[in-house]
Amino acid sequence: KTPKDKNSRSQQDNKMGNMIHSIASNFGMGNGAHVVYEKGKLEGKVIIVTGANTGIGFATAVEYAKLNPRMIIISCRTQEKGDEAIQKMKEQLASEGSSSTTQLECIPMELSNLRSVRQFAAEFKSRSLPLHILFLNAGLAGLPKSLTEEGYEMHLGVNHIAHFLLTLLLIDDLKASAPSRVIFNASHAHTAVRSRPDFSDINYEKTAYSTFAAYARSKLANILFSNELARRLQGTGVTVNSFHPGFVASDVWRHSGAIVQWLVSWVTITPKVSAITPVRLAADPTIANVTGKYWMSAQPYRGTAFCDDRQLQKELWDLSLKWANIKDPLPVNSQ
Repeated sequence: KTPKDKNSRSQQDNKMGNMIHSIASNFGMGNGAHVVYEKGKLEGKVIIVTGANTGIGFATAVEYAKLNPRMIIISCRTQEKGDEAIQKMKEQLASEGSSSTTQLECIPMELSNLRSVRQFAAEFKSRSLPLHILFLNAGLAGLPKSLTEEGYEMHLGVNHIAHFLLTLLLIDDLKASAPSRVIFNASHAHTAVRSRPDFSDINYEKTAYSTFAAYARSKLANILFSNELARRLQGTGVTVNSFHPGFVASDVWRHSGAIVQWLVSWVTITPKVSAITPVRLAADPTIANVTGKYWMSAQPYRGTAFCDDRQLQKELWDLSLKWANIKDPLPVNSQ
């Protein structure tokens, strides 16, 4: 890299570091650890957790397993990583005295390649299983400008487009298994989006690229998609919610620079604490009919005004259909 490139990356790291410190100070310092609620049970349920070999996904899958669902299918980039994660999950469950009989399996999926997403969905469907909980957890942050296999900006491609495609490919399974729940791991980083985003400029050809801005945009996309999907699924028995996990020490920050990595080591909460909200969203019977909400610390929380912008939700939905090359399975007024 040239000195100019290094200086630009350092400036982006400083901006991201300042934003992360602000978010962590206000929203990520373990608030969820103080939330107490009666956990539901998950017997007989089939669950998919994307990105479950590390961090929040791993911790949440373990907590789900303690509630004894029928099966948890995790996704990660390779079968080897998945098998290693499952072995660690079993060891942790045993060390914590769990008597879970949950079947743990892995189907590999590379979210930066939509062909791999389609293969994952096809493999799941081939097993003729119900699908009661879809936890869309996997994500990345802190990448320099780069593109997915299909040529889309990496943060939006992995964090949003891949999960958009996966959800729509599995929508019939979710509806047939109702009551069922879809859960998005979003982030309060979406508040960094200060002006109405132009999602049509997916690869930042009209505006300057910023690592954190790209991440924030992708997290806003998660919430917009969650809210639009919730509305389109009204009356089907499928609920949809998104949440902020807190500022968590996880692999999502593995691509970030030195400043961000240092902050991660000092101001983060543990993945186990962050699992409190997705466990409630999956298992709490008292919120079985709650849908279209953004959550923080296991409680509903209000995101920015953009989150509730129905026109923006529809714009993103229509663009995402084009990016994912999929026919709309939930056209408006079809329910």
